[in-house]
Amino acid sequence: MRKSKTRGVVAILIAAMFMLGGCGARSDVNLARHIMTQLASGRYTIRHQIDWPNLFVLSKDVGAEYRNLPNDKEREGYEIAFIEAYKRGFHMTGASMAYFVNWRLFHRKAGLTIAVADMQRNPGYKLLVAVKNVHGKRKLVDVKAVHIKDAEKFKVFQQEMLK
Repeated sequence: MRKSKTRGVVAILIAAMFMLGGCGARSDVNLARHIMTQLASGRYTIRHQIDWPNLFVLSKDVGAEYRNLPNDKEREGYEIAFIEAYKRGFHMTGASMAYFVNWRLFHRKAGLTIAVADMQRNPGYKLLVAVKNVHGKRKLVDVKAVHIKDAEKFKVFQQEMLK
């Protein structure tokens, strides 16, 4: 009886491994969405999931400003101010995270995942969010909003990136 129980447990574990095999990319997409939601809400606890020294947001090199700060106290103050400013700016535009739909994998290679979301209110725009593995932890490194003029070319480009 004990052998059959063990075999059953092993079979379940093997099946789970096969089913979860492709979930790494999905969890990175979910993480990207989670980080962006937390930023939009002004949640300071999200700071640990941001790669501050290497961060780019809407083509601004936030990391350069951060790296130039003289000490940890100044960097912590910068993190607080950045997250608060992001929240205010996000809400001043009238935006909502509900406007970002169809979150999916855009590109994945060597510790870097780029998620993409469609902007429901602006159909020609996409939000690209890059999450990188930094010393064993996944962290936000880049946020871009891009205007897509040819949706078909974008789909082809995205498929090429995923190969």
